[in-house]
Amino acid sequence: MDQSICNSLTGASRRVKYFGMNDPQLGAGHVTRPALSRGTVLLLAVVCGAAVANIYYAQPLLPVISKAFGVSEGAGGLVVTASQIGYAISLALVVPLGDVLERRRLVSVLLGLSALALLGAAVSPSIGPLYAAVALVGVTSAVAQIVVPMAASLASDHERGTVVGTVMSGLLIGIMLARTVAGVLAQYGDWRLVFVFAALVMVVLAVVLRLVLRAMPPSGSTPYPQLLRSVWTLVRTESLLRRRMALAAVGMGCFTVLWTASSFLLAGPRYEYGPAAIGMFGLAGVVGAVAAVAAGRFADRGRGRQVATTGLILLTSSWGVLALAGTGGPGGLIALVVGIMALNLAQQALLISHQSVLYRRIPQARSRVTTALMVASFAGSTVSSALVSALYPIVGWAGVCALGAVIALIGVGIWTLELLRPSPSEPLSDLSGPLSDPSGPLSDPPGPLSDPSARLFHSAAPFPTPRSSFPALRRPFPTLRRPLPTPRRLRPPLGNRSPAPRRPPLPTWASNPPRPRKAGARARRSQLMPEIRRVAILDDYQQAAHQYADWSTLPEGARLTVFTEHLGGPDEVTAALEPFDVIVAMRERTAFPAGVLDRLPNLRLLVTTGPANAAIDLAAAERDGILVSGTRPAGLTPTAELTWGLIHALTRSLPTEDAGLRRGGWQRTVGRELHGRRLGVIGLGNVGTRVARVGLAFGMDVVAWSAHLDPRRATALGVTPLGKEELLATSDVVTLHVPLSPRTIGLLGREELALMRPDALLINTSRAPVVDEAALLAALTSGALGGAALDVHSAEPLPADSPWRDAPRTVLTPHLGYVTDATYEVFYRDALDDVLAYAAGRPVRVLAP
Repeated sequence: MDQSICNSLTGASRRVKYFGMNDPQLGAGHVTRPALSRGTVLLLAVVCGAAVANIYYAQPLLPVISKAFGVSEGAGGLVVTASQIGYAISLALVVPLGDVLERRRLVSVLLGLSALALLGAAVSPSIGPLYAAVALVGVTSAVAQIVVPMAASLASDHERGTVVGTVMSGLLIGIMLARTVAGVLAQYGDWRLVFVFAALVMVVLAVVLRLVLRAMPPSGSTPYPQLLRSVWTLVRTESLLRRRMALAAVGMGCFTVLWTASSFLLAGPRYEYGPAAIGMFGLAGVVGAVAAVAAGRFADRGRGRQVATTGLILLTSSWGVLALAGTGGPGGLIALVVGIMALNLAQQALLISHQSVLYRRIPQARSRVTTALMVASFAGSTVSSALVSALYPIVGWAGVCALGAVIALIGVGIWTLELLRPSPSEPLSDLSGPLSDPSGPLSDPPGPLSDPSARLFHSAAPFPTPRSSFPALRRPFPTLRRPLPTPRRLRPPLGNRSPAPRRPPLPTWASNPPRPRKAGARARRSQLMPEIRRVAILDDYQQAAHQYADWSTLPEGARLTVFTEHLGGPDEVTAALEPFDVIVAMRERTAFPAGVLDRLPNLRLLVTTGPANAAIDLAAAERDGILVSGTRPAGLTPTAELTWGLIHALTRSLPTEDAGLRRGGWQRTVGRELHGRRLGVIGLGNVGTRVARVGLAFGMDVVAWSAHLDPRRATALGVTPLGKEELLATSDVVTLHVPLSPRTIGLLGREELALMRPDALLINTSRAPVVDEAALLAALTSGALGGAALDVHSAEPLPADSPWRDAPRTVLTPHLGYVTDATYEVFYRDALDDVLAYAAGRPVRVLAP
């Protein structure tokens, strides 16, 4: 089985895309974290606001700067252009680094570089160096867009929207107050004082941030070029992201139209205000900060769609109020202030709605999502600014208000399409509230069902008494008020392959058929949830499914089949599973590549235990209209515990002594003490850290290596960081705890195994392809290695004729690392919840390519 996964990861036709596979919190939307303190949230808001303010300080200083350097106002205006170019570069090239670098360090470094750039601007001897300095200020202002997803990652599930809203309020206040602060400092000092002040703020914030925040491990190890390409991959594959980008461009476009044109209006003949008075109107926009926090709170309650709808209505109607500002006089001023407040409130509510739903939808790529949103916003701002500059002299204030209303109506049209045809990748829990209330069961049990016709399974009737009660099951899901569009299943060219059978017709209650789509269009996953008829649970070796979840709560009429033996290869899998429309797979025990999914015409829902499954071709599933759901992560602690069981089994020869004692023998081997010996941990993540701490408790010298090991974190744990070669050459016990990815396949090959001492022991509870199994078997057979304990194997279940069954100096276990009662309780209960949520039309924990 692992070999099939290995092939899917390395093959030229690989379809599965990886976004942060090393993230221990993949599926972070369902992981409980401690709540952030109010002080920490405010600190992040201040950092965000101060960082983004750096690119706005120069705007009210342009006349003074132009005069100081003896250049034209046009040349002085290029200072703002240079900072905006730098900011655009940061959005595209710097912000994505937040997904793969330790974020506290990244933010601190950028704050330090920003301080240096600001000081460079303050001491610039001419306009040229000032251009370069403010461009670098723009690049380092990426801090603002790194802090927002960082705050989302630090926040717990129930407060994420509120935290993001608070941090975004800091960003907005920074934009609005930058002009005011710069004007005051320049009036009582010099324009250079503004940049010196900003530099000092950056230094102070960098120091405080390092003291207050803990280190945040990166969520992935993607190479930088691939990281940048993955932003485009996200945009290309996530229709929800594309629509929210369009709405972000609309919101920022309206924002820019207002603030660009209002300067012309207030300086014109109707008002004749000076720069200082014009700048004070920015204070009216601070009301958007209140909107950001409120919108975040509503998003936490599952009302993100209502927030977006309200924001668009307010955005459109605000232009009617703003049009009255062109009349002049006190009434016009009141209309302008009210319109500014309404539009800024709407724009912030929209942005928080976008971030809330996308951060929950794609938790492992939040910085890249931010990049996509901000690039779209920047594009909308640029286009709108150009249109206003060109049209205002011709059409005046009234014409510009009409332009803003048209842009807002475009957003209303986009949103209407989303409401009518929701994205298959959007978490539908956002439609009417969170789906995490554990206060009651989903429905009354419809009674036991069984399917005696399938092979390799036990009957589902009668249900055995569950081992425990089921308090985690959720309340009944509300039914959809209207039918949603159904996908048209599109298949790749058949070539020499016979066409696969079509999926069954829609239920009779589907009254809204889709419009025909042109050939070759990408099929969209179904949001019209069909009646569940047949459900399969795979690879239930221990017949545990009924012990840990009450499957009697499946919808009435659903027939459940439990397969207690592995089905085998692709042909056996497709033959056995062809009738089923719902399949529950236990982790990666059964592979579902594109060739298998294409041959399962009835399959609508594929549930995998765990938050990710490398054995499922998610891109092929999406293409075929198959929705894939996961469960919360589990099994980290039991894997670490099993690792130590295997270490003890090897060092004290427990299997040998047990077998000898049962045959009448006594004390045949001499064991090894662990105290004082060296334990080499490859992969110091969640599991590796637990293993290392136990080694330290035994008095071992613990060393560690991984491709992205943080030496300071390792040292803080009491672990010595070493190079891979030195670790292998000096360790008595080497244990592997790395995820399976293209980088880790073959991590320990023949050359690496040759570095290990002849009496060294190797423990693998990670994945079989991480080690060259042929080289390992040869080393054990020749006596070049002291022993190995393996919980993972290239073929699972282990074939009867596998050479490993007779391998010397080995302890073999049948992939028991995660097989515990606590893990199964999470896996099977969440899997049942996934099926019930799908049946109710509100799928949860949806996995996307």
